[in-house]
Amino acid sequence: MSVKIGIVCEGISDYRILKHITERFLREYDAYVIPLKPKETPDGKQDGFGSWQGVLQYIKGEDQMILEAISEGCRFVIVHIDTDVREDYGLMGEYEDHEKLYEEVVRMLTSHVHQDFDRDNLVFAIAIH
Repeated sequence: MSVKIGIVCEGISDYRILKHITERFLREYDAYVIPLKPKETPDGKQDGFGSWQGVLQYIKGEDQMILEAISEGCRFVIVHIDTDVREDYGLMGEYEDHEKLYEEVVRMLTSHVHQDFDRDNLVFAIAIH
């Protein structure tokens, strides 16, 4: 039985990398991924706004992540964000411990996820600067 996984990320190049890694790593489960945010146009370009702002807006539910993930039949949703602009999304200070930075970013992202979305179905792909 195949497993569908949605990806929310900053840009279409991030999507392509996460798609490749996920499908290769989970090949025995017949996993395949779909872009939830941003979408990809038929000619392979990014459709619409991406970046960290797009990720946060989407997971809050303003773009209906919950409804789209359910209607698309996604078992899991991967959420990607970069840490090089972490101060822009509210994480101030220096983090010499990458594990602590990862935990803080996950905490911040989880706090933004719409309350009706099952957080156990989230997988975080945090790109540490």
